[in-house]
Amino acid sequence: MNIDFDDRYTKKIYGRASSFFSDDKILLELSSLSKSWLDFVLKKKFIGYDSALSVLSGSLSSSDAIELIKNDTMRYARKQLLFVKKIKREIAFAHKVPWYEITI
Repeated sequence: MNIDFDDRYTKKIYGRASSFFSDDKILLELSSLSKSWLDFVLKKKFIGYDSALSVLSGSLSSSDAIELIKNDTMRYARKQLLFVKKIKREIAFAHKVPWYEITI
């Protein structure tokens, strides 16, 4: 299935990703975390944190990190939309109504 985003989703995602490093708060937050919290953050695979750690270590530029964050966020948003679409179809099948009439 191919999910196309309209411009408002893309603009929101790109805007949020572009501002990720704008005030350096994320870098300050990560540099102050304990080892156990860093391990937790990486284990949970929160979008952007692994890229921010790479920026902190110098192995990735902030512009490259922003592009990775944009791609990861778009991928996650597509997964969410596909999940909602799947749930709508399952509900429609169970209740014998057209899937497009179901709102979530």
